Amino acid sequence: MSVMNEQEKKLVEDHLYLVKNIVRATMSINESIQGLCYDDLFQTGCEALCHAALHYRADRGAAFATFADVVIKNHQKALLIRTGN
Repeated sequence: MSVMNEQEKKLVEDHLYLVKNIVRATMSINESIQGLCYDDLFQTGCEALCHAALHYRADRGAAFATFADVVIKNHQKALLIRTGN
């Protein structure tokens, strides 16, 4: 596991709202996600946001928020698949 530098930590802190928004959207689409609650999805989203911060490359042309949004949603989908939802 990698250790985040200060810039990566700042990206995570500044974009935590993305996780909240994506989790709320996921829960509103399917309120009865079997075996998962808000906290489970939020934890997965936070892990994904940290992953996005560690792997973000500004020179590729995408804004961090755009990149992080995709990474968080992909991690959420993977969680739902793993849990059979």
